Amino acid sequence: MLNIYTGRNALLPGALVNTLRACDDELDQLIIVPRQLTLETERMLLDALDLPGSFRQQVLSPERLCLRIFEAAGQPDGVRLDDRGRVMLVREAVRQSGNALTIYRGAEARRGFAQRCADQLERFRQAGVTPEQLRACAREQAGDGRMKMNDLSQILARYEEVIAGRYQDGEVEYNEAVARVPQATFLRKSRVWFYGFDMVPPTLHQLMAAVAAVSPQVSVLFCIPGEHDASDADVFSPMRRAVKRLAALAEARGVQVNYVPVNRQGGGDALQVDPPARRPALSALEEGLFAYPAREADAGHEGLRLARLNNPEEECRFAAAMARHLAYEHGWRWGDMLVLCDDLEGYRTHLEAAFDAYGIPLFLASDRPAARHRLAEFLLTAIRLVDKGFQQEDMLALAGLGLLPVTEDEAERFSNAVVTLGLRHTRFFKPLADPEQAELESIRARMMAPIEAFRSGLRAAGTLEDQLSAMYAFLTSSGALEKAEARVQALSKQGLWELAGEAAQVVNRIFGTFDQ
Repeated sequence: MLNIYTGRNALLPGALVNTLRACDDELDQLIIVPRQLTLETERMLLDALDLPGSFRQQVLSPERLCLRIFEAAGQPDGVRLDDRGRVMLVREAVRQSGNALTIYRGAEARRGFAQRCADQLERFRQAGVTPEQLRACAREQAGDGRMKMNDLSQILARYEEVIAGRYQDGEVEYNEAVARVPQATFLRKSRVWFYGFDMVPPTLHQLMAAVAAVSPQVSVLFCIPGEHDASDADVFSPMRRAVKRLAALAEARGVQVNYVPVNRQGGGDALQVDPPARRPALSALEEGLFAYPAREADAGHEGLRLARLNNPEEECRFAAAMARHLAYEHGWRWGDMLVLCDDLEGYRTHLEAAFDAYGIPLFLASDRPAARHRLAEFLLTAIRLVDKGFQQEDMLALAGLGLLPVTEDEAERFSNAVVTLGLRHTRFFKPLADPEQAELESIRARMMAPIEAFRSGLRAAGTLEDQLSAMYAFLTSSGALEKAEARVQALSKQGLWELAGEAAQVVNRIFGTFDQ
């Protein structure tokens, strides 16, 4: 049985809680949510259901559900790829395509191209678009559009050749999981909920329908208002089409599909849910934000203010001024305030400057590229140092990161000596013979020991695995890995959990990249 719940976004958490609470049997409860919502959903359910913990209830991402299916029904062939492995293979597919490309010829060397191309290919594969279909679309285009689409069809075809039978990316993983769902016996003893998905690709539709064919009950919650004549109904058209596709797939597998509207009134087949307490201004904003045609808001919406400002710098200063006003005039805590921004990386510098000027602590919860973190930058700089023949600027950059086996003061003294003595290339490896430089020579020797071992390890490496082993040995022998782990512990002791988690993720990302 497949139950499709549809309602405004503010009502869906209550609908999830109510349907979970209504289950009084011994079946397990699996709640499938987007990966980034797993922790938030767990906390929400533990609080709403007043549970100290439950072995019967699990919150999983779709990727984790696929792994559970493989554990129960057998692992597919091929090495599993994550997003980093996918980017590596896309870069290789672009390189192999060579002269068959036009606009994107040689683009694998452009910074960020492989990542953006991998994201686009992922969307194509999720939608079931084939290289042949892309070429057919290209014939209907003109100019650059035709050339770009032809290039993407060539890259997609080459990528699929590269992974065929050897690797599993996310789309292959979904397809393999769908094929194994009937053999995953744990699903026959579990009720399953899919919650929090604002867009549902066809690959996830297939998985939902396959699970619904074996599970006693599957519930999917979609953010779609029940009133078809709502002024913002057009915004939800993609989700309405997604519901139709899902229902058709489920019915093709012999699954009974029930539609349950979620609203404040209840009655009939509807599920009644009390809306969360919120200011009238926010309710009015939700109802009118995407309304067409636009309508004038009622007067007196306290707590909602619009401002027209000239540039990002003024916007950020306005936000900082409002935050200080709320703190000083209304007694709010800094942790009670949230700044929403549609381009956090683009606004980062202006936000940091504005909030620093007003003396307000600011944590920017955005994903920084791992390469911008100190440990990753340390490894990349060391690789560049060896690869480029020990340029002076690379040595100064490496010493300035503070991860070599010397103190900060010693690193600064060595950096000054590098400039003063004009050290570069092979001179870094020669001892300083002047007796007056004995202390400086001790610093040079300690700094260069792990670097020289790293160079020797890379030179002797016969395989990529040997090169990666040399990189790992460098991170450990230099003390950089130990310092990075100590920083995680120090941040945790200070209660800076977000920064500690970010620092730990960088270490995991580096070694995860080695694995890929």
